[in-house]
Amino acid sequence: MNEHYRERWDSFYRRLAATYDVKVRLFSLLWGGQNRVFRSCLNQVTVESGAILDLGCGTGALADFLRNERPEIPVIGLDLSLEMLQIGRQRGGGGVNWNVQSDALMSPFRPNAFTTILIVAVLHELPYEIRRRVLAEVHRLLEPGGQLLVGEHFHEQHTRLGRAYQRLVFRLISAPQERATAADLETRGLDNELTAAGFAIVSKEVLPGRLVALTELRKVSIP
Repeated sequence: MNEHYRERWDSFYRRLAATYDVKVRLFSLLWGGQNRVFRSCLNQVTVESGAILDLGCGTGALADFLRNERPEIPVIGLDLSLEMLQIGRQRGGGGVNWNVQSDALMSPFRPNAFTTILIVAVLHELPYEIRRRVLAEVHRLLEPGGQLLVGEHFHEQHTRLGRAYQRLVFRLISAPQERATAADLETRGLDNELTAAGFAIVSKEVLPGRLVALTELRKVSIP
């Protein structure tokens, strides 16, 4: 990952870590609440064996939830920020492996290591070239036919008022440094980038408020 970009986000999350969970819970009320998001992710997970990777896990609240609900399946959280991971460790982790601090482009895992990978509220923070490389790494890490779940901004509003409301909300809750990359992702199209990376869309669940959607995909080819 670009060193300047990496240092900028690492510094941002170092400052944010202590209050991150509270802010996310508050923002999540706009799309049904954090538990609603977590429950939707759980309902989409079809894996019966293997392992789950939460890529860009932050403090690990989602990974904790999944591990508590599916204790028979290993859940690994990976994040760039040591401070965010430390909060997850302090919370106990419920069996989640919190020993993985890594750049998503240089993960320590073998090919085909995971049955399911989740990327929630991560891709819109990344410039196009880094998004492309992250998705290539996800493709490498997923087993053949493996499941990818992506939670991201939903842009398919059908009215001018809906689009204006959506842009206003995202501007109010987003960090200044992610606005340009989020706009670029909207322009290029999340679905376009995911399919170009070698994934096939299975389903898309739009959460309450029509601001966020959870897309289920399968690894289908080498991009």
